[in-house]
Amino acid sequence: MLNDSEIPNAASGSEIKAFKKWLEYNGTRPKTIEGKVRLLQNYLEWLDDNQITAETINYSQLLDYIGYLQKTGKSKLTINRHLKTAEQSTTRVWTPRS
Repeated sequence: MLNDSEIPNAASGSEIKAFKKWLEYNGTRPKTIEGKVRLLQNYLEWLDDNQITAETINYSQLLDYIGYLQKTGKSKLTINRHLKTAEQSTTRVWTPRS
């Protein structure tokens, strides 16, 4: 599992740390967390490179991100994983465990 010190510093790392904590809270397996953190890091770097924020990204820009993933040779399955992780990182809901 990644330690907080191993998380790259994109967007100060706060989004990634919060997402990682949310995944841990929800019982996500350590290897899955590592993979999702890498996907989120990729997304945040792309946003930063394109001077976009997760809060302000629009449909057209999201299509540009998909195009970027396609150009890097990502499969449809992998692109869907990237998109799902990006969505989870911005829409996570903290629900009390029973």
